[in-house]
Amino acid sequence: MSLRYDWNTENKALFEGVLEKVAVQMNDHLSHPHIIVGTDSQVHGHTTRFVTGVVITSSSCKRWTYTHRITKPFKIRSMYDRLLYETVLTELLLSELYVVYQERVGIRFEAHLDISGSAQHDSSRYMEELRSRLNRVGFSTRIKPFAYVASCYANRYTK
Repeated sequence: MSLRYDWNTENKALFEGVLEKVAVQMNDHLSHPHIIVGTDSQVHGHTTRFVTGVVITSSSCKRWTYTHRITKPFKIRSMYDRLLYETVLTELLLSELYVVYQERVGIRFEAHLDISGSAQHDSSRYMEELRSRLNRVGFSTRIKPFAYVASCYANRYTK
């Protein structure tokens, strides 16, 4: 017996609350909204906590922020596995938001990755792979030190 995994159903359930909260803000008729999503993670004892941050800014100087926490009941020791899951969570939420708001004119979507481009950091070896993953599906990306939603905002809530 094979189990069929339905990403679409999982995504909708995973981010349902986030999508509802974003919808309330987007109905506020923001002019030229910019949706930025980034995820950070941290291992705590025998669990791994992932926090996805959503920041919406607009040319009318309005700003809205929200965090969504997911805790896995096990340690993810591998840096690559954690960075990959962070990237997947960011991609999934941005994709869901894109599907909902793609018809809206003037909206920008951006992914912030908690990865350094500096060779002195271990995460730099995965930068090209993870960044190109998001670029291939059409999202612009930023990495540290410019990825403030992942490296500062979401990071604050992983502690």
